[in-house]
Amino acid sequence: MGRTGQASIHAALDDFTTKLRRRQFPDSSVALARHTTETLIHAVAAQQSPTVEGIIEGVRAVSQKLVDARPLELVVGNMCRRVLHIIREEAEHSASARHDDEGSGQAGDLDDPMHRMKRFKSEVIESVGELIDELEGVQSHVNAQALEHVSPGSVVLVAGGGSRAEISVLEAFLREANRKRAFQVVVADSNVSGPGHLLAKTLADKGCETTVVADAATFAVMPRTNLVVLSARGVFADGAALCSPGNRAVAVAAKTHRVPVIVLAGTHQLSPLGPNDPEYDFDELASPAGGFDYKRIE
Repeated sequence: MGRTGQASIHAALDDFTTKLRRRQFPDSSVALARHTTETLIHAVAAQQSPTVEGIIEGVRAVSQKLVDARPLELVVGNMCRRVLHIIREEAEHSASARHDDEGSGQAGDLDDPMHRMKRFKSEVIESVGELIDELEGVQSHVNAQALEHVSPGSVVLVAGGGSRAEISVLEAFLREANRKRAFQVVVADSNVSGPGHLLAKTLADKGCETTVVADAATFAVMPRTNLVVLSARGVFADGAALCSPGNRAVAVAAKTHRVPVIVLAGTHQLSPLGPNDPEYDFDELASPAGGFDYKRIE
């Protein structure tokens, strides 16, 4: 790939990092993971290094830019690590295959470094493509657990103050359970125009009995709740779940009343980092406009 390819990957990288900084995310964590992986595929294809080490360094540099653009999103870092792991695995496999071919006298045109690197990058891209295919089945695997946890006639409480990505996971999980089970959903949300109310409306339109309560009333409604379902933005190495503000209060209320809590997360959200790891920065400032409608005071 020449200068045109290099310019293309730089333009795509700049566009993606800008969207990450501005929090212009897709509507699901799976879409974010797929977009990250596709960006890294372009980075692999654009590498001009004649060595595997050079390709790894180039992809690592791109990965670092993506992570620095949005340290709070564990999914971005997770996909970068998995792609780098795939490159190292393919490098070991290629080195082993080349050693076997040389031993049998069948090296042929594999001695050509350009041909070897071209084939190596093709194998890496193919393996990363399999990773993208794996991402497509993440939500279905999560939904498959719905009937195992939601009982007929139960009351399920969910926190409605999360992002669109978190709410979409909750919605898909509850709709799957509602296909064969009749139960009641209680959505705790403090924002009258927030995603929690949209979740409640969607579930109600699908025939699921849904009630919206203020998040301040969570402790009061917890005694009649049978199950609490939360959606995580990521899961740390120690098992801690990274959730939106307000989810911890719900979990504490559930613990006090001994109500079981399940947290929905896909394999792409499992991180090797810990909450106190220096590589992870969870400090974030956000606009209060998401919780307060300034138009009301005009």
